[in-house]
Amino acid sequence: MGSPNHEHSHYSPPEYGEIASKELAELIRSPRKLLIMDCRNFVDYNHCHIAKSINTLYSRIMRKRLVDNK
Repeated sequence: MGSPNHEHSHYSPPEYGEIASKELAELIRSPRKLLIMDCRNFVDYNHCHIAKSINTLYSRIMRKRLVDNK
């Protein structure tokens, strides 16, 4: 089985982390499916966020990883 042909094949996102706004804009415009996680607090997220992003506080992510022993 060959590797998938992505329009932005030069981009290799980190497993977790931040990316520059310019890179995010490229990814949003691409046909790829994205899961955008906004890790700011709910008040900031509710004030302004990227359409279709989900709000998940970083502390919740870390707590889940600890519970799952990952």
